[in-house]
Amino acid sequence: MLAWILEYLGCPVVRLMNVFYERWQEEAREVFYRSIIPQRREFEPKKNPTVRATLQDIEEKTDLKLIDLRSPEEYRGEAETEGKAGHIPKAMNIPWTDFLSNDGGFLAPKETLEQLVSQSGIQSGDAIVGYCRFGLRAAAGYIALRELGLKVRLYDGSFAEWARSGLPVER
Repeated sequence: MLAWILEYLGCPVVRLMNVFYERWQEEAREVFYRSIIPQRREFEPKKNPTVRATLQDIEEKTDLKLIDLRSPEEYRGEAETEGKAGHIPKAMNIPWTDFLSNDGGFLAPKETLEQLVSQSGIQSGDAIVGYCRFGLRAAAGYIALRELGLKVRLYDGSFAEWARSGLPVER
């Protein structure tokens, strides 16, 4: 989520390490400590609206490909959240965990991500918006889809905002 927030605030370079520290050590990669003297720098945020979708966007733009990144149970309405059960109309479900690695890394291998996207019917020109309950899980899907070069935005209000707004849900 922090990576997405930094992009939204206009940070020009955001990078994520795709391997956890434990795996780094298991692979006998170099680990060293070097003290760094902090230097004060100014950062002036400049919102980048191209990475964020709003409630109004979801309501008005019919060309969006919505991806619900919650669990299948939440998507199907078997687990009620925010006083409503189901998903935003027209959304497809790809659980956020499908984008993650199971071997000590963060994201699944690129080939796995490409296959997942292909099986979901997502195309390179689609305007994709990911959401979950509050935006945290959707951030993993956002990062994965962006790594594949797809045009993706995050609906950070997510299902919580949608449900509180009294908008319809599908089951």
